[in-house]
Amino acid sequence: DKIEASGTSRSMTNLILKEVKCTFSFALHMGAIKSNPMTVLKVRRSIKRRKEALTHVESNRLLSEAKRRGHPYYQVWLLTLALGLRRSELAGLQWLDINFEHRLAYLRRQKIPGEGVVPFLKDREERVVAIPAFVIPELKKMRGMAKTDFVIELDCRFWETGMQADVLRKFCREIGIKEVTHHQLRATHITLALIDGIPLGIVKENVGHAKLSTTDEYFRSAGIDMRGQTDGLRIHVPEDEENKIVRLRQVK
Repeated sequence: DKIEASGTSRSMTNLILKEVKCTFSFALHMGAIKSNPMTVLKVRRSIKRRKEALTHVESNRLLSEAKRRGHPYYQVWLLTLALGLRRSELAGLQWLDINFEHRLAYLRRQKIPGEGVVPFLKDREERVVAIPAFVIPELKKMRGMAKTDFVIELDCRFWETGMQADVLRKFCREIGIKEVTHHQLRATHITLALIDGIPLGIVKENVGHAKLSTTDEYFRSAGIDMRGQTDGLRIHVPEDEENKIVRLRQVK
């Protein structure tokens, strides 16, 4: 309780507990102690929180303001919202990976801060991502101005060191929308795609989730299946007295 009260997350406290229990188990195995006092401690259930994401209005405001101000991260945010890529996947995307005719991106590599280009994705499987039609004109414009093989050419220490979330949060604060991280822009893509009716299985394949249940968490977190489900309740809110129309009896 004290560790969590200091700001440490539930998942981190569980990890610490596991490490401590392993240490005592090893000590017991080696004969250094006679019993393991940690066996009575159980891993705590992690609190499942709602997936934080921007709304359609907030997403559009983010992009419109970024473009209007000429923000260097405009293209990063646009492609993250439109394609749902992880930061490392977007950084590793090259022009040869994009098929403009079929509007597809073939993900083959990552570009990880501190490591550079890695010739495989997170799950070590290549992935095909659908590119929305509205993104193609922007991509063609970017390709015409490209100086390297990579789609994103951003000379920013925050981007290079993986601290791009700081830039995004600051900009969100400036324009008066919910503060989110770069990873939450990916969550926004997933959530808005599901809200807009894109099938769950398609979204799963597009963003590279290993299990359908992972994508379904975003579906349930957004409450998509709950919208309008209680409209059938036959409960009526009484009208305010001042809104009632008073009928005057005719005087004979």
